[in-house]
Amino acid sequence: MEPARARRRHRAAVNVTDAFFERARAAPDAPALDTAQGGLNYAELARAVIAAQHGFAREGLKPGDLAGVAVPRQVQQLVAMLALARLGAGQIPLGDSDPPLLRAELARRLKLAAVVAGEAGAVAGVPRIEPPSDRVDELRRAPQAQASASTDGALPFLVRRSSGTTAGVPKLGLLTQAQALRWLDDFAETVPRGPAVRYLPILDIGLVGAVHGVLRCLGAGGCLVLAGEPVGGEQAALEFVLRHGVNYIYGTAVHAGVLLKLARGPLLLPQLDAFAIGSTLIPDALRADIRARLTPNLFVFYGINEVGMMTIAPPELVARVPGTVGFPVPGLEIRIVDDAERPLPPGERGLLRARGPAMMNGYLDDPEETARAFRDGWFHSSDIVELTAEGALIHHGRADDVMIFDGINIVPSEIESALLRHPAVAEAAAFPVRSDARGDLPMAAVVVRSATTEEELLKFCRGRLGVRSPKRVLIVKELPRNASGKVLKRELAALVRP
Repeated sequence: MEPARARRRHRAAVNVTDAFFERARAAPDAPALDTAQGGLNYAELARAVIAAQHGFAREGLKPGDLAGVAVPRQVQQLVAMLALARLGAGQIPLGDSDPPLLRAELARRLKLAAVVAGEAGAVAGVPRIEPPSDRVDELRRAPQAQASASTDGALPFLVRRSSGTTAGVPKLGLLTQAQALRWLDDFAETVPRGPAVRYLPILDIGLVGAVHGVLRCLGAGGCLVLAGEPVGGEQAALEFVLRHGVNYIYGTAVHAGVLLKLARGPLLLPQLDAFAIGSTLIPDALRADIRARLTPNLFVFYGINEVGMMTIAPPELVARVPGTVGFPVPGLEIRIVDDAERPLPPGERGLLRARGPAMMNGYLDDPEETARAFRDGWFHSSDIVELTAEGALIHHGRADDVMIFDGINIVPSEIESALLRHPAVAEAAAFPVRSDARGDLPMAAVVVRSATTEEELLKFCRGRLGVRSPKRVLIVKELPRNASGKVLKRELAALVRP
């Protein structure tokens, strides 16, 4: 049965910004935003959002429209995101990593009514609307404006898209206001929230997981901490966290690796109540390193764009169950099946099927892919998972990432986990290179923290993996990644000539 708290929220809230504005009315002087250039309280941030909403409407945006957001500063992105949501206009973030041709293609497919951007972010053929100021002092002086919030749950909120790491063209799906409200509710309460939280999302705040955290933080009265510009190296990142009293970080394994470079003695971040990592597989060796050297309060999130947040593993579970991504969030149903769609018992690996209240209805402008992936009310994922006896989920990668070498199935995470056990290896990625004679030749690339050689790493892998060992291990300065931190394995494969 749905908790009474959630039922009350569903009745009261009709717009994803409602909880934030309730906090602004109840505690106007409480800190809402902190940055290197100063901060805003709840009343000041609310006034800046309404002023931006009023400006967007004056430029012709209306409820139900879709708009691109291409701004260079996190503060601008925050105000624009909240203003568009309150207006009832859907949005799709257009990041720096999106080339002009991709932006133009997304604008065409979505029939964007406008792009909120400066001149550098303009998209040919789409009206451009000036973004909010990127200066906190100017936002603090935003004029009073009148603009009501949209009240239709069917209006669009956010366009979700695939990362594009395995597909050349992103798949697009729409999250409505009503779905987003359930998405915010259906999340385990084990994660810290409330006025004491000072929440730093290191990821682009336009990404789905970061949007979720931003809205929950502001809806619960916490203070959002934004770094803005890149903070300039490991030491500067640590100093920023300490200076701004951050006690909750949301990022990726890459960000954890940056901070681990500074961890020389006792816990580097004992003040953290949560270091939450999502969007990527996290090897057990890295989990242990984070817990021993950064903070024991490691949370692991697992979500799928098509379904939303799926599981959460709190620190106790992370410490106890190797490889787990946690228990399903309330309202989510999952099945694990074999290739013939037969259910599998706990302990056996299979394909994930999931459904929940925030699941997409299908892909926009792609009926063929919609029919393939959304069937009988379930999303048919390519993720390989298993359940423990107590119902915790373990994620083993994607079926379309599995390499078949000489008839042997090799999951990339097997190779990556083995390499990360080597003391010199800081990051690892495994990938295939096609061979007509033998199928997928397993390869790997690593970033190292101390001197080693390819021969040493290959020998290390052979001792642990045998025939599943990589044929090459490239030592690179950094792994190429997209905005959400996922490794672009096609770029690594292009470096290898078997």
